[in-house]
Amino acid sequence: MKNRESEIEIRDGIGAFIYCIVHSFEREKYVIHNLKMFNKRELPIYEILYKMINDETHIDHITVSFEMRNNGLERDYNYLMNKFKQSITVHQVDTLINVYYNTVCKTYIINLFQNAKNNQSILDAIEEYNNIQELTDLSIVDMKEAMLKLLSDDTQKSLTSGLSLFDDKISLSNGIVLITGKSGAGKTTLLREYLKRVLVNEHLKGANGRKISVQWNTMEDSIKMTMACFIANDIKCVANDIIKRKYTAEQRTQMEGLVNAFGMLDIEFQDKQIYINDLTNRWKAFLKRKQKSGTKFPILVIDNVMQLLDNGGANQTQVDDRIAQQISICRNEAKKIYGDGNYLIIFLHHLGKDQLARTNAKACYKPSPGDIKGSTRYQDISTIILFIHRFNDFKDIVHDFKDMKEYIKYIALIMCIKNREGGYCGEDHIWLDMDYQTAGNYELIPEDNVE
Repeated sequence: MKNRESEIEIRDGIGAFIYCIVHSFEREKYVIHNLKMFNKRELPIYEILYKMINDETHIDHITVSFEMRNNGLERDYNYLMNKFKQSITVHQVDTLINVYYNTVCKTYIINLFQNAKNNQSILDAIEEYNNIQELTDLSIVDMKEAMLKLLSDDTQKSLTSGLSLFDDKISLSNGIVLITGKSGAGKTTLLREYLKRVLVNEHLKGANGRKISVQWNTMEDSIKMTMACFIANDIKCVANDIIKRKYTAEQRTQMEGLVNAFGMLDIEFQDKQIYINDLTNRWKAFLKRKQKSGTKFPILVIDNVMQLLDNGGANQTQVDDRIAQQISICRNEAKKIYGDGNYLIIFLHHLGKDQLARTNAKACYKPSPGDIKGSTRYQDISTIILFIHRFNDFKDIVHDFKDMKEYIKYIALIMCIKNREGGYCGEDHIWLDMDYQTAGNYELIPEDNVE
């Protein structure tokens, strides 16, 4: 065998790795879950070891030899053990298992990309690479360390927006947030206003504020439209008129004055439809870059998952599951660099057509979890799930409450159906102005003031 790690052939590396798995007490840390790495001769041997580790069966050379003999693999197993017995002494295995494990993974990944001959095989290679990273980058915490983390002064802080429903009840602070609603319900409008307020609040705190950086994938709206929506309320001009340059000279001056103000907010936009693997890799690069520049709290926005290029395949459920898996990888990448409680991933998604059925009219078309489009994996990976529901979107409701139609157009129902971050689950309202793309606290008029 060659001495340098980079020169070890993958077959020899796998053979040495299997030898170390049998003899090392550290074997649980170095289990290879991607069975494609093994050839037809190695795979049956490793599958027995893999099962023994998962079943927590006692492992030593005698026990393993017995299992190999029962499965007709004794000859191949003995060949591997004898081949590496002279070059790897027993006291070396706990050190060398890490070397062979990393060599095998690294070599396999290099071969994966070298053998990719077209766009689809490259995308498949990227996905497999991400899966390998996801399965191998584990961090184990024992009970004592977990208790010390709980007792530490590093408390998880909710983001502050000035919107009482979010600050006092839902309490967005960490994890993966799914915001869903029918098309045009105001998902993006509410998210823009919320994050704009959060960023401004933290900036105004100065040295006491957290440096927040946002990577915003605005795949449904162009960057120009996104910015027009950001400033519509500030200059009192609707976003479409801003795009069409239907604004006054005074409003133009106000817009120019906002350039420096918005330049203080750390948001990066991209408005092209991309594949989820590309988005994941951009997020990884963003995290590393922002860590170097002092960011304390990164936020990823995916608006929305239906705009990803992955969609449209023959099996949409498989596509949804793959997208959900990559969003989970995005979370784990943030946790690796920033730890628990110091990141947020927000993705937007549509509802299916069932919500619009007349049979749902009695409930004012309020959505339910079953209305969320696509695979249930989107719900599984989310730590917080929010529905946005505007009654003004339904003509029969507006007709039935025509005396209140000027009020109904500004009322949005927010339903929090899942909250694993310790916040509120339930229903409440928020004021949402779709013309000026802004939101505010919803407050009922006291009964004493009602005529």
